[in-house]
Amino acid sequence: MPKTYVTANNRTIDMDALRLKNEDVRAVGNMGVNARGDQIDNDNKPVETRNRRVAKQYNKQTNVVNQPVVSSIAEAKKLAEQPKIVEEENSVDVEEELATEAEVDFMEDTADKPEVEGLAAAIARAREVKQEELVPPRKQAQLNSGVKKI
Repeated sequence: MPKTYVTANNRTIDMDALRLKNEDVRAVGNMGVNARGDQIDNDNKPVETRNRRVAKQYNKQTNVVNQPVVSSIAEAKKLAEQPKIVEEENSVDVEEELATEAEVDFMEDTADKPEVEGLAAAIARAREVKQEELVPPRKQAQLNSGVKKI
């Protein structure tokens, strides 16, 4: 149902029709967009659509890791030797391939070093809590000062 409003002079205004009529007009402000939200140039021609800008911002903010987690160097080498499946609509394929090649090179360099414990052990070490007895402030002041009650 279209949104219609009645003015003080008893005129009806159809806001949806007005919006559609002016969607290619430059919006007021310094952003350089039209009423739809498309980025436009000085001649009011769309440079980049609103949906494209929103998708680009969303992809920038989400860090989705599409690589499996490996627990040893041998698994990483085995995974690197497998043929890779290239997605059709992935625009960052070259960067991902360079990143995986760099990771494999790093793992080959560290192959001579003894294998460390791993992520689970690091998390367990971080969760270990050393609990000390709480000392009340008065007793702490007495321990720090040289004066004691007799």
